[in-house]
Amino acid sequence: RQEAANAILPALPKVLDDHFRLMDLIESDELVTCLDLLIQTFSTHLTPYAQTMAQRLSQHLLRLVHSGAGDGGGDDEDFENIFAASQCLCALSTLVIAVREDRQLHALMQALVSPLVVSTLIPKPPPFPP
Repeated sequence: RQEAANAILPALPKVLDDHFRLMDLIESDELVTCLDLLIQTFSTHLTPYAQTMAQRLSQHLLRLVHSGAGDGGGDDEDFENIFAASQCLCALSTLVIAVREDRQLHALMQALVSPLVVSTLIPKPPPFPP
């Protein structure tokens, strides 16, 4: 695993960008889980990319949450979106933890992520009948 990490490290910015492009094309919990693993593996090298990564993960999370806000039928796609959204929250949490040593960046990340987490976890009230 360390040999693979050493081979990826010089190309890390491109790997991350390509990974986010894939996530934009394919809504997959496996891709988000893989990103979480990348964050864990390269946590000490992510400071220059952390803010952009958090923004892109946040956008992906919101896309998943809104695409899963359908008719409430509970089909397989809804469950996949919910699971992928939970994986996004895990990846965001891992990213915030990864930059905790940089107090300024950590505070910025918390300010970005905290309202997002709260807004996605609090259920919306049902609409009033006409």
